[in-house]
Amino acid sequence: MKSIVLLVLAAAGTCLPVSAPCAETSLRLDEAIVRAERAHPALIAERARRAEVQARAARADLPPPLVLGGEVENLAGSGALDGFAAAETTVRVATVLERGGKRAARRGLAVAEQDAQQGAILIMRLDVMERVTTRFHTVLAAQQRAAHARERVAAAEHTLREVGRWVDAGRNPESDLHQADIALVDAELEQEHADHELASAGIALAASWGSTIPDFSRVEGDLFALPPIASLDALIARLPMTADQQVGQLQAEIVRARRRLAESVARADLDVSLGIRRLEAFGDVGLVMSVAMPIGTSRRAGHAIAEADAQMVALEASLAAARIERHQALFSDYQELLHARTEFDAVRERMLPKAESALAFTRAGFESGRLSFQAMSQTQTTQHQLRRRAIDAAVRYHRLHARLSRLAAIDGGAAP
Repeated sequence: MKSIVLLVLAAAGTCLPVSAPCAETSLRLDEAIVRAERAHPALIAERARRAEVQARAARADLPPPLVLGGEVENLAGSGALDGFAAAETTVRVATVLERGGKRAARRGLAVAEQDAQQGAILIMRLDVMERVTTRFHTVLAAQQRAAHARERVAAAEHTLREVGRWVDAGRNPESDLHQADIALVDAELEQEHADHELASAGIALAASWGSTIPDFSRVEGDLFALPPIASLDALIARLPMTADQQVGQLQAEIVRARRRLAESVARADLDVSLGIRRLEAFGDVGLVMSVAMPIGTSRRAGHAIAEADAQMVALEASLAAARIERHQALFSDYQELLHARTEFDAVRERMLPKAESALAFTRAGFESGRLSFQAMSQTQTTQHQLRRRAIDAAVRYHRLHARLSRLAAIDGGAAP
């Protein structure tokens, strides 16, 4: 709760009386992205998995180990085999001679898994960038709403005082004073709501790099500077080359590598051992050698190959479905982005200027006694609603722009 109060007061330009001085610190979008890329828990986890995959790849590249063993026969028996006189002592070294290219197949699977894990890091990085960008602009919009709410409270206070003077002078009815007081309470409620929304947005942004308490007092940026984006056809043309598509192909390469490993299992390995045996009864030594080979490996390999084939069919179908969904999402989001831009331009360039002119006209008319308080109040409400509408359209545009950039990202880059 303390962190929420801190952020609210910081947004209002106020510092709590704590032991350390309250510093006015701002945060830019590029700084927020760098923080998240460095400290986001999900990215840290993916990088740890990369180290895990690398260790597994190093293990997979090792040849079968040598096994050193020994045995003693005819020891401590009865009669002629009593004691150690007739013992046969053998020391041997054994290993597995791999056949069918198993080591190369393991190495290929390890490389495919490393590439796929690198792709997983890229995908997570893109997701984090989209999330941070969206949360940053949410804070930026919340700052604008909070600032407008404070301006509305100040204007409502001024209007209440002004109406009170006119009521005392007998020019306006007392009902206007009640209406002005209601407008002030409504403005104060909106300011309280805007402040707690700002606090929540700040905490959400700080969570992007694993922090529970924001260490910034405000974010720095121009909410109304809407970035351009490529045409719909250009974005659609990028879909076959996007990072998601590349990672899907890397997953397919893992399945193919597993199939090659399954094929290599069809050729049975040879268990070979070579040793020296000493016969105590004769005082002589001799070489011993054994070779063993399992049977039935082809049948086992066939099941593994069938499993890999089924996995490939399922993966290709999933990738095809994902391509269709991305195309649909890109088209839908692009239309919404164009609508947000159209709405923003209409409000900012056509509607707000007229609303501000109308407010100036009605305020002057009210002060001169030509227009009623209700006319001025209605004009104030219209202007306020249009200012909020411009903020809503702008933040919606930024959110959709971030999502489209994520959908059409290639090699970690954003869509132009």
